[in-house]
Parts: sequence; C-alpha cells; structure tokens
Amino acid sequence: MQIDVRRSATLTALVQVMATIPRELAKQTRAQTKAVIVPEWRKLLAEKAPGERIFHDRLVTPSTVYVSDRGAKLIAGKNGRFPRETDFGAYREDYATYTTRRGSVTRRTQRQFWHYVKDGRVFYPAVREFIPRAWALYAQTAYRTVAEAMEGAIDRGGK
Repeated sequence: MQIDVRRSATLTALVQVMATIPRELAKQTRAQTKAVIVPEWRKLLAEKAPGERIFHDRLVTPSTVYVSDRGAKLIAGKNGRFPRETDFGAYREDYATYTTRRGSVTRRTQRQFWHYVKDGRVFYPAVREFIPRAWALYAQTAYRTVAEAMEGAIDRGGK
C-alpha cells in the first residue's frame, strides 16, 4: 500500500525539504522519525492482533519500520515465519502431496492456519489506520529537527 505525496502540498514540501537539507541533518531526522514511529506501529499491531500468541510471535514482535527521505516502509512479520498465512489464513481443505522415505503422502498441510480472509486480520487493517498517523509523525519530526538545527545554527552564529 502506498500513498501519493503529490496529492498533498504538505507531503510534497516534506519530501522536497528532506532532499535539500544537509546529509547529516537528514540522517538525524530519519533516526528520530524511526524512534517515534516504530513503537506506535508495534502498539497498533498488538491492538489489532487476536489474543493468540502466534500472532504476536510472527507479526508483532518482528515488526519494524524503514524510514527514507521519501517516506516510510511499514513491516510486519519476518520472512520464513509464515506471516502471510498467519495474517490472512489459508485454504484449510487443500491437499498437498509430498514424498517421504516410505513413499508418497497426501495430507491437508494447511490445517494449522485459520480460514482464509481476503483483507487480513492484523496488517492491512492496521496499515489503513496507521498511514495518515505515520505521515503526520514523519512531518512533525522533520519539522522539529530542522527547526532545532536552525535555532542551533543561529545561536552559534550570534555568539
């Protein structure tokens, strides 16, 4: 899911500011933004996740956010730990045939997952709710960081 920054004057200005500020200040802004967004993202995922431990182990705990000059990438889950099947479920009645030492076996290998849900249970509902909040946090953090840097430069130049 992506948001088009060209539809908002504020977000367009944010991307332009991030592209023009000095590299060290941009790095500091990204680090501070990540420090603010990650706990909020995990908190929302934990609220959306059902009470079962498997959702927290596979989706909430390994979640993170990658922040760049052009936006933030929200991550839930970790590759190799069945995040897709945990969030969306699976077709439980499907059969899978595989070979063992003793021969060919046909079983329902998706039975451990919940029934398939098109919109997901945790990630997509959380993302729909969090994207506007994430952009607002990103804009506020960038504005505050740049303003503090300018005040520091003025203070150093005036003394």
